[in-house]
Amino acid sequence: MLKTSLNTTVVMPIDASYTNKNDKHVEQYKTTLLCPVEHKLVANGAGSMTVAQINAVLSQCAETATEVEIEYTADRDRYNNMTYSIYSVKPLPKKPL
Repeated sequence: MLKTSLNTTVVMPIDASYTNKNDKHVEQYKTTLLCPVEHKLVANGAGSMTVAQINAVLSQCAETATEVEIEYTADRDRYNNMTYSIYSVKPLPKKPL
């Protein structure tokens, strides 16, 4: 028996229906789908915060599931994966549920 894993997400459909050159109505929908992707964050002490401060804020926010605003530069490592050099981190206020 073949097992299939289905993903679930919430999308906003956009009506992209049109009439083709034969005057036939073609019903079509589109959406923008954002998929979560993990990226490596590397603390860089060259900014306004030290490496220890950046790591402390990231660690605390990871424990409390708090979003952060970061100042960064993007680059690729030797395996062509995206990495982000973090220069400063600012925790964002929690959004009310």
